[in-house]
Amino acid sequence: MFDAKRPYRRPSFPGAVFSFIGLILISYTESLPLLILSGLFYGVGYGAIQPTLQAWMLQMTPPKDHGTANGLYYNALDLGVAIGSMLLGIIASATSYGSMYRISSLAMVLLAILYIVTVAAMAKSNKKTALAQSEARTKELSA
Repeated sequence: MFDAKRPYRRPSFPGAVFSFIGLILISYTESLPLLILSGLFYGVGYGAIQPTLQAWMLQMTPPKDHGTANGLYYNALDLGVAIGSMLLGIIASATSYGSMYRISSLAMVLLAILYIVTVAAMAKSNKKTALAQSEARTKELSA
């Protein structure tokens, strides 16, 4: 599913969509089959997002800094789980578990938006770089 040039492009968006569906489904769950279905959707989404984000992060760091980047990634993941658990617990006690899951599904919408904006910015940057390289080659050939 990954490719060598852009490992984050393929599974990130579908992962966010699957996680969103899983969170929405669990927010309305009143039966075991729906609970299992929501867990399946969320599990597939999380299973796509977690390694994809890590690969994306490693692609953006020099190889000598991969150990530091991995440590930072896992520390941020642990911190997010800790803070998220506390905040979502407060939300659940103030509203309901259904509302808490619907509110937490907004994080997947945010991830999808971040994905779209980042990929568009990177495509624009790559296009400018390719254009500059093309112009440089043209000047070299004409000289």
